[in-house]
Amino acid sequence: VVFKEHPANRRAMRPLRDAAGPGTLWSDASVHDLIREAAAVYTMNSGVGFETLVHETPLATFARAEYDVVAELGDISRLDETWAACRSWNRENGMFERRRFLDWYCRSHAIDLDAGADALQRRLSSLVEEANGLCRATKLIHE
Repeated sequence: VVFKEHPANRRAMRPLRDAAGPGTLWSDASVHDLIREAAAVYTMNSGVGFETLVHETPLATFARAEYDVVAELGDISRLDETWAACRSWNRENGMFERRRFLDWYCRSHAIDLDAGADALQRRLSSLVEEANGLCRATKLIHE
């Protein structure tokens, strides 16, 4: 098992590093090199999971993540089943679904800065409207 510390919070990783036993390795290698060489990537809901979507590496999430619809849903109490699901992951179908998800995600959440000022203004206005609607809905729920 290879671990890579979160670069912004190395101190929080100390207890995990201290508890790690035989068969574990801590690496400072590029996360993309590690993903590419891994048999599978296990994560809670980090950016590493999102980055895994562009690699042909099985992915299991052990918490809710915005990309968990294209990952195996891991269960800490059933690690053997999670590993079996990763080992039997269909790369062709899985990568097709990941590409569909990434296309949807970018169209829904990203802003194309090369689209021109008018398109940028329309997209930003749309996002502000959506955020305002969510705020109104949240306010109604709490009233």
